[in-house]
Amino acid sequence: MVGRESERSAQAKLDAFLSWDGPQSIRSAIESDQTLQNVVDTCLVEKGGNVNLVSIGDTNFLTVEFTVTVHI
Repeated sequence: MVGRESERSAQAKLDAFLSWDGPQSIRSAIESDQTLQNVVDTCLVEKGGNVNLVSIGDTNFLTVEFTVTVHI
């Protein structure tokens, strides 16, 4: 039972990171300053996905690819 709860908790966190908005949204964090402190004209997150597991030592991490369009 603990394993299922851990899976649900991990999935909920991943869903929040991949959400289009909200306090945990990676897209929202990137697009909160679309000029990247006036370095570019604009940047937009087009999509996120391709979730993978990476093991470093005894710890597993999830990685997610994001496609970001930047106009300079």
